[in-house]
Amino acid sequence: MKISVIIPVYRVEHTLRRCVDSILRQDFTDWEMILVDDGSDDASPQICDEYAAKDPRIRTVHQPNRGLGAARNTGMDVAHGELIMFADSDDYVGEGTLGALAAYMDRNEDVDMAEFPFEKIRAGGQSELRTFTPRTYTDPIVYFFKEEAYTHSYAWNKIYRRTTLGNVRFVERKKFEDMLTLPRFLKACRKIGMTSVGRYVYVDNPDGITAKAGKELAHLLEAHSAMMDIIGWECPQGIREKLFARYYAHVLNIQIDVYRLVGRKMLLVRRKRYFGTPKLAMVAILGVERTCRIMKTIYKTCKNNR
Repeated sequence: MKISVIIPVYRVEHTLRRCVDSILRQDFTDWEMILVDDGSDDASPQICDEYAAKDPRIRTVHQPNRGLGAARNTGMDVAHGELIMFADSDDYVGEGTLGALAAYMDRNEDVDMAEFPFEKIRAGGQSELRTFTPRTYTDPIVYFFKEEAYTHSYAWNKIYRRTTLGNVRFVERKKFEDMLTLPRFLKACRKIGMTSVGRYVYVDNPDGITAKAGKELAHLLEAHSAMMDIIGWECPQGIREKLFARYYAHVLNIQIDVYRLVGRKMLLVRRKRYFGTPKLAMVAILGVERTCRIMKTIYKTCKNNR
């Protein structure tokens, strides 16, 4: 078995068929699909069983609701493929993707994780395609900063060697588990590849997990705080400070949103040297908490004046 495609399923009766059919339409056929029904209370379990009954390559696992991370872990536990891919059940995979990725991994036997293009389709129909310049990295920190991986830390636009991941599993019962888990995956990889082949299609779902995250942005802040702990809160050797400042600004925006939504939860450490944006300058001069307090006041004022 070449590729195991793991699809967590929870209350997606209206989109599940589109996702599954996108795999069935692939010209590459050496795959297995693992549908993990995570305690759905709609027609999703029956749809999973229907597909499994029609195609021996499709298996369904039913379990009580434990969340996206746990559903993916269940799929990983029973997967047999040499390679592992993840797909969310409200998205789909572009034609020819599995074959192109399998060929890429065969040509690059020392690549343990490869990232491939993805398209985001917004609720209004607007489409945004993210592509990558083909290259490889042996240092995960260099990959993280130069590719700005923190802006696309998704599990679903990557393919992994199952033996490399071993017992590495997703963080459970947390939102934004992709970012929480990415450092674990990177630590297990000898080489990371970027490829221009394949396409994953993310369809904006206003009822989805991320869309409803709200205060659970605090989990995302925790993930970046843990990443900062690994890095050491200073610009790593071999990384331009401009790249590090850009990442710090990214995490600062999350810290500001968390402060606005849940109050005083300060995880970001003050950095004095970065002045690339007004917010960075405020942190350098005033500190993180004062900056968050000021931005919260500005947001509230703007909202009241609309």
